[in-house]
Amino acid sequence: MRVLIADDDRNVADLLTAFVTACDHEVVDSVTSGGLAVMRSCLQHRPDLVLLDIIMPKFNGFTVCHQLLSRDPLVKVVLMSGLVESNYPSVTTCGARDYLHKPIHFARMRELLTAMAA
Repeated sequence: MRVLIADDDRNVADLLTAFVTACDHEVVDSVTSGGLAVMRSCLQHRPDLVLLDIIMPKFNGFTVCHQLLSRDPLVKVVLMSGLVESNYPSVTTCGARDYLHKPIHFARMRELLTAMAA
C-alpha cells in the first residue's frame, strides 16, 4: 500500500515512516510543512492511505481531510493527534476511516495498516 505521512513534527514523521516501512508498505512522501503541502503532495503522489495529523499549520487535518476526500473519495485518511480526542465531533464527521491517538505504538500501526490494506 502507498502511504503518505503528514505530521508537522519531523521526529513523529520519521518514526511513522519507520513503522510503515517495517510493515512492508511504501511511504510515497513525508510532509512536515503543513496542510497545504499535504494537499499538493496527495495530488502528486496519489497515495492509498494518508496518515494525517490534526493540528498542523496552513490548514488543519479536518480541512485537509475534507479537501482530499472531495478530490478522491477512494483515498483512505486516518487522523492522528495527541491533543484532540477521538470523540471530538469533527473527528467523527470529517470522513476519516480511523483515528490514532499519539503516542502511536508499532503494534497499533501494524494493526491499522493490515485493516486499511484489506
